[in-house]
Amino acid sequence: MSSCVACGAEIQGKGMKHHVSYFPERMVQVDKRCHRLIHQTDDFPELRPTAYDSLKFYGPLSGMEKTIKVEVETWKTLAQIKLDKGLDSFDAVIAWLLKK
Repeated sequence: MSSCVACGAEIQGKGMKHHVSYFPERMVQVDKRCHRLIHQTDDFPELRPTAYDSLKFYGPLSGMEKTIKVEVETWKTLAQIKLDKGLDSFDAVIAWLLKK
């Protein structure tokens, strides 16, 4: 068994390989909990690739970023319809759209 690079605890099961750097490629073993924390919080900034590395590796817009961009644009559109039609909720916007 190996230890999690983030928390130092012994990894149960196979753990996860995590990129600390893409150029040059450097990976470390972390447990699933810490892997989630690395990606979703600022708890382990030293274990995240630089923004430049990530951009170079994934390209300008990764699939997730494209999805988020579409979702943001969708919410902006729904908010504009809500304002334009004087509707009081997003449920009302959806109901209005379904009637069209």
